[in-house]
Amino acid sequence: MSSWEACRAVERNPAKVNGAWVFANTRVPVRALFENLEDGATVDQFVEWFPGVGIHSAAYLFNLVRRRPELLAIKPDSPIEMTTDGKVLMIRPVSLANRAARVAESLSKINAKHGKALAKLAE
Repeated sequence: MSSWEACRAVERNPAKVNGAWVFANTRVPVRALFENLEDGATVDQFVEWFPGVGIHSAAYLFNLVRRRPELLAIKPDSPIEMTTDGKVLMIRPVSLANRAARVAESLSKINAKHGKALAKLAE
């Protein structure tokens, strides 16, 4: 039995959205909530954009996952990324490959902008 099966806010039916977990009585995949939150949306915006998903279901699911990250298959030692826009704190797992590429990109930008000054400091 999966942890999702005990949650009445979601359901899974092989005839709906290829058997993906969806919000109860809708065709809105649960993953859509987390994808939108990762992109900076709020729970209120998500409910506005997806009629049929109630605020209580979305907020309940968000809080459930916040307390139980294993529902998203996030291990305690998984690297995570935290960002904010000043209003919303976004936490998401980061793949090591993605992380390395982002660090390399950041270093490249820093060197392009401040390379000469850094070289002088190194002398």
